Amino acid sequence: MPTLTFDGDLTAEPRRLDITALDLQGFLDASYADLVDAFGPPSIDAVPDGAGAVWHIITPAGPVELFDYDNPRSPQEDPARRAGWHLAADDLSALPWIYQHVLGSTEAFPRLTLTDDVVAITEAYILYLSHQAYGWRAKGRLGELRHSQANALFLPPHRGRALLLDVLLNDEWAAADETQRQTWRAQPESPATGRPGDPQYLGSLRAWHRWAVLTDWRGPGAQPIELATGLAALAEHLAERRRLPGGRAYYEIYRRTVAALAARAAQPDRVG
Repeated sequence: MPTLTFDGDLTAEPRRLDITALDLQGFLDASYADLVDAFGPPSIDAVPDGAGAVWHIITPAGPVELFDYDNPRSPQEDPARRAGWHLAADDLSALPWIYQHVLGSTEAFPRLTLTDDVVAITEAYILYLSHQAYGWRAKGRLGELRHSQANALFLPPHRGRALLLDVLLNDEWAAADETQRQTWRAQPESPATGRPGDPQYLGSLRAWHRWAVLTDWRGPGAQPIELATGLAALAEHLAERRRLPGGRAYYEIYRRTVAALAARAAQPDRVG
């Protein structure tokens, strides 16, 4: 099956996976030709249950089933015609890998997810950035890259996730009462454990970030700022000045994705 690695490389081996428990997570607007260019031939072509084509793709965050379902015309009949495709996965964190690989950006991710829970969408994007940061650092430790090279590639996703963790912490702080805030202040250091794909990783990352901020290890401390306001402020800050290390192209993808998160958070029907 097509396999995406954290650095964007693809090994295309069309093969059907035995996937039975994936949930619909989001959507993708693309042509059949776009997807063949991105992933090679489909894993399943023109199956009888209504799907015109199905791709099974392995991402760093787990498997994704990409399929066209119940459209009036088969995508193979007009491969250049753009159509709506469904994305099924274990959770949201696998979707940014598909958008980045097909569309060249994660900007569409906040808009095309099925859920209205903006906290969950933001956490999924943080996990996407964490996979990248972890992968580049691992390459440096294994000697596959010089330390300076690995560190230069590690810093943009690491800094990007830290800025979003600040937004989540401030939103969490705004909703907490003083008793809960005192409990957080008294908690000892708890380093992030595991890898980005582990179930406990995100919780431990948030706990470590909370400890770092509340002990003045970094930043001015938590501020009671609601999620939509925090995302909008970060998007405005990124638009005004470049604050991330790394190449301009990476920065623009990150900036546009944060702006899309802010726009989704501003919608009246959003959750979180």
